[in-house]
Amino acid sequence: MKLLELIWILFIQGVTSLRIENFDVPRHAIEGDDVRLRCDYDLEGETLYSVKWYWNGREFYRYIPTDDPTTTVFSSPELRIQENKSKENDVFISKVNTNSTGIFRCEVSAEAPVFQTASAEDIFIVVILPDQPGPVIAGSKPKYSLGDNLLVSCSASNSFPATNLTWFINGNHADPAYIEVDEHLKTSDGKFTARSYLRLHINDHHTKLGKIKLKCGASIPSVYWKSVEVSIEINQTEDIIEQDEITIKDEKSWSFFKGGGQTIQSSSLTLIWLLTSYVIIY
Repeated sequence: MKLLELIWILFIQGVTSLRIENFDVPRHAIEGDDVRLRCDYDLEGETLYSVKWYWNGREFYRYIPTDDPTTTVFSSPELRIQENKSKENDVFISKVNTNSTGIFRCEVSAEAPVFQTASAEDIFIVVILPDQPGPVIAGSKPKYSLGDNLLVSCSASNSFPATNLTWFINGNHADPAYIEVDEHLKTSDGKFTARSYLRLHINDHHTKLGKIKLKCGASIPSVYWKSVEVSIEINQTEDIIEQDEITIKDEKSWSFFKGGGQTIQSSSLTLIWLLTSYVIIY
């Protein structure tokens, strides 16, 4: 009899396959958000025995349709389960915080005699947005000249995880060679301040219509993107050496002297020479 039962179980396993069809755990959420976890499955003709949810390997929610009540919540300081909203496929969590970060797993089991089980899991990260409504650029002057050195910083404070900072010059990604320092400083409460420095030796190809536009973007993947832009005037005036031009003008009228002590005009001297020659000859 036991052999026949085993053969039957193996046969059932061969023709049925319980599977997870849709597993939805948001990769990121902002601290204070409410979150929904969803687990859809296909029993392939089997009868549902249970749906169990785990956080970092610890069970925190269970649904068994034959139990009364059908749901059970296992208390956890990191997770606030909305039991009145959570059902067979959905679990609702209120006001998540960074301690809620972890790996969520859904495990679905079918009834006897096979007790097939299928599961899926994914990581979940709670983020804290930076203090300011956007990153801050500091250290720039309102005006520079060609050949000057420019050093500015961009920072985003008190976030978790640290924000990624990206520099743009006149709308284009800054050359990595201009980025002097990228640092993530951890604060006493576990948050991070991100800071990046941009150093630039200003020349013609950095300017656009006499200005440089610097933009710094701060991002946390899929949940946060903010940027700040400053416009800096560049003095492009070059020193021009003016040379006196000597112009020789033809004189229609002439005189031996123009005013006291002035030099006789060259055209007048030529005419005198011609007259003198004429007198000598004749």
